[in-house]
Parts: sequence; C-alpha cells; structure tokens
Amino acid sequence: MLDSSVLVGIIRGEAEAGRLLGLLDSEECAIGAPTLVEARLWCSVNLTTRSSDWLEHFIDAGTGNGHSLQPRDGRCGLRSI
Repeated sequence: MLDSSVLVGIIRGEAEAGRLLGLLDSEECAIGAPTLVEARLWCSVNLTTRSSDWLEHFIDAGTGNGHSLQPRDGRCGLRSI
C-alpha cells in the first residue's frame, strides 16, 4: 500500500523519484482513495498549477495500464494487477 509521500516525492522530482517510478512499474501496489485525495490536496496547496499532470495521467491511465480501481478491505483505491 503506497503512502502519499511516495506520490509527492515523484511529483517533486526528489532524488529517489526514478527508483520509485521503477517500483510502480514492476511491483504490485495499491493506493487507497484517501491517499489519492491527499496527494491531490498537496498539489492544490503547493504547486502553482494547483495540480500535477503526472498524477492525473497516472490515475487516468491506471485502469488501462495494468491497474484497476478495486475495493480492498472495505476501501477503494487504485491497485496494480
């Protein structure tokens, strides 16, 4: 289960962003809906554009790129399949 700090680190282009992107592509992961909301909120407060093109593309393309929106333990989120 990914934390919003991973998504924010990628958005900010931190030193580990490349490695984190590689993990997203190679590992099964789940991102809870609250985590996506938190990451979007961070963008709206901290970015001049108020959103991240990468994050929106990641969410939009997710269901067609080996990911799906699935309930997990009573929660809903983006899950790698």
